[in-house]
Amino acid sequence: MSGSRTVTTATPATVTGIPTGNTCSVTSEDALTLVSGYTWGTPTISAPVSIADTTGTHTVTIGNSILKDRGTFTIAKTLKNRRAASRQRD
Repeated sequence: MSGSRTVTTATPATVTGIPTGNTCSVTSEDALTLVSGYTWGTPTISAPVSIADTTGTHTVTIGNSILKDRGTFTIAKTLKNRRAASRQRD
């Protein structure tokens, strides 16, 4: 059995009617919406679960991380009047 479900942090998806003894997993996730100034990490997907009984909770979890893009800059110092600087040292 395969299919797709839409989930969010507020609305998990429940799939019913899976016979006991089966193993369920998540194999992929749609591309995440780009957020300007941030980079999405690689999604993590928990291990498959075995449907061992009809009363337990069997959960597969997808995790997403996002990082703020950071750049680098250099501060350079220059001296414009080298003659004046050499006179001050004398």
